[in-house]
Amino acid sequence: MEKRSVFPMEETLLFLCRNWSWIYCILCLKAVDKVKHIIYDSIRYSKDERES
Repeated sequence: MEKRSVFPMEETLLFLCRNWSWIYCILCLKAVDKVKHIIYDSIRYSKDERES
């Protein structure tokens, strides 16, 4: 059974990795990681705001 990715974007990146060079792959993964951190931080911040 194939493991499904939570983020469809990651599947797209993996597909691109096979066609592009690994440098692009690393840059894309770093960008996705940054975006995820920003999203998680904003979610956590909005939760904190509501509780206080």
